[in-house]
Amino acid sequence: MSETKKRAKKNIVTKADDGVVTLRALASELKITPRAARIKLRAAELKRDGLWAWKVGSAELTKIRKLLAE
Repeated sequence: MSETKKRAKKNIVTKADDGVVTLRALASELKITPRAARIKLRAAELKRDGLWAWKVGSAELTKIRKLLAE
């Protein structure tokens, strides 16, 4: 894998510079797969704007973390 691809993949796992936490970052933090996280979130029938990302410090992010930790 090229160095650029390695860096790009690593950046996906961390919090983005624009104050957003991705599902992939949450899954990594909670030591579950992104697929398992999406399955849990879909089962909870949460509303979303099309992206699996939430603003840092938002109440919604706290709710998502609790849901995924179960």
